[in-house]
Amino acid sequence: METIQNDGSEKDLKTIVIILAIGLLVVLLVSDVLPFIMKVALVISICTSFLVGHAGSKRKIGYTKAFIVSLVFSPIIGFIVVFNSEKLVDEAYRDKMLELAGNKAQPETNVADQLHKLNELRKEGVLTDEEFQLQKEKLLAS
Repeated sequence: METIQNDGSEKDLKTIVIILAIGLLVVLLVSDVLPFIMKVALVISICTSFLVGHAGSKRKIGYTKAFIVSLVFSPIIGFIVVFNSEKLVDEAYRDKMLELAGNKAQPETNVADQLHKLNELRKEGVLTDEEFQLQKEKLLAS
């Protein structure tokens, strides 16, 4: 499974998004086109989008995507999308458990023990039913 890395391009994109949002805030505040109450609503929406982006930074969706979804649709939709995205810690834990369960280098464990471990992971919610069936088929085929 692909791991998410916070490389330089993600940081650059995050910086660009933040600069553009701050620029939009400044333009909104100095323009006379919108009524005051509309300016306040937009400023609150943009500031809340920053919070959604921060919440998304520790999840698979990432800061930039969470911020953009929140800004385009609404902060409420952004929060819903972010909190339905998988946590990076949970994904790493699941990958580690799958690696340990499928590790063939342990001669003292037999297929029944490995199936039991996989079933426990499924009961704990670490594995989905589809992932459990896939690992089970691999074990039984070996």
